[in-house]
Amino acid sequence: VEAGTFLVPLSEAQTLRDLAEEYAVNVCATGVIKSPVIKLQKPRIAVYKSYRGFADEGWLRYVLEEYGFPYESVTNGRVRRGDLARDFDTVIFPSQPAAFIADGNRPGTYPPEYTGGLGQEGKEAVAEFLEQGGNGVFVGGAAGWAIDRLGLNCTNVVGDKKPQEFFVPGSILKTIVDTEHPLGFGLPRELPVVFERNAVWDTDQGIVVGRYPAVDPLMSGWLLGGQHILNKASLVEYPVGLGRAVLIGFHPYFRAQARGTYRVLFNAVFLGSGERA
Repeated sequence: VEAGTFLVPLSEAQTLRDLAEEYAVNVCATGVIKSPVIKLQKPRIAVYKSYRGFADEGWLRYVLEEYGFPYESVTNGRVRRGDLARDFDTVIFPSQPAAFIADGNRPGTYPPEYTGGLGQEGKEAVAEFLEQGGNGVFVGGAAGWAIDRLGLNCTNVVGDKKPQEFFVPGSILKTIVDTEHPLGFGLPRELPVVFERNAVWDTDQGIVVGRYPAVDPLMSGWLLGGQHILNKASLVEYPVGLGRAVLIGFHPYFRAQARGTYRVLFNAVFLGSGERA
């Protein structure tokens, strides 16, 4: 049985047959499983919604709805109130500039209830959620907020590069995936990803699940300064207390069309709703 296989007990055989017929998936019988397994619960998902507005959030919600993942949109006020673990296992922060999350709209530009960001209070609520065992998924620019505000030991190796030194306006890059890690379950070892002005990390404390190869990361498009990202991290699980921050440095659901990398998002969600059986 390959890592990442979904196992369903025989008692649910009829339900499984119905689902297999409806969704045209293959079902195989197996014997006793000696490998470690993770018991999955129905995910309780929150999607952070900034009042600055950013297309990535809409793409994320579209994909979750298309694949039947229930979620709740949460704005600054709900996050700042804290106690996130009461209602959620996973909080997803879609890609956006870190300042959108931290500061939001400037006072005076909109009605007061639509100004400001998470601020210190929201940062502390997210940190508490992770410390208590919560699962934070930070995509693209949102990972920059997590690294800065939560004190994660990750360095964006291209963050200070000028466009003349490093520039990827929207290309397909190759990333090498650890397919034995839950974030890599069901993925090919060499995974094409959409990269558009994203971050690339060095870390000595996070668990690197995906990294760009040592040679020739470009698969399609334009890459200037590719030497800066060789062997650097694209996908990281960073332990925080009893929980974790998942940092995704590419666009896993770009325009709700990058179906080959949706599984990165789905694996990240299931990582927050599973427990060793």
